[in-house]
Parts: sequence; C-alpha cells; structure tokens
Amino acid sequence: MGFFDEDEAKSRIDALARRLAAVWTLFLMYLVIAQGNGDGYTQRIWRWDFRILTTFNLESSEFIAVFTTTTASVFGFLVIVANYLFKR
Repeated sequence: MGFFDEDEAKSRIDALARRLAAVWTLFLMYLVIAQGNGDGYTQRIWRWDFRILTTFNLESSEFIAVFTTTTASVFGFLVIVANYLFKR
C-alpha cells in the first residue's frame, strides 16, 4: 500500500533546507544593501530593477538581532538536517 522511499524523502528534505539557506542568504544581502542606503535607490541586477525602500532603517539592535540570531537559527537548522540525513 503506502510505500515510503526513505532516500527520496531525505533528498527532498535536503533540497528544502538548502533552498531555505540560499533564500536567507539573499535576504541578508538585501538587508545589508538596504540598511546601508537609508535614502534609497534602485539596484539593477542583471535585467531586473530592485527598488530599495526609501524609509528602510533598522536600529542597531534590530539589525544585529536579525543578522546574527536569526541567521544562526536558519543555518543551525541546515546543520541539524545535514547531520540527520548524512550520518556517519
């Protein structure tokens, strides 16, 4: 009836964790660019224009909290998944 392919499930979880880490890294890149340019501008990357908000400005403590603690959580999740999937 319900056949469960463990290898396929592991590869899907691995792909999801890697995508999460990649998206989070892109978000951090956006955050650093936006924080450094509080007055705003349009960033052109390849063929796309990204409008960075003109009123974007985090306090120092907010920026540090997002950049460090949340990043540690996201990449910690990636490490936990990798340890589970690729046991020695």
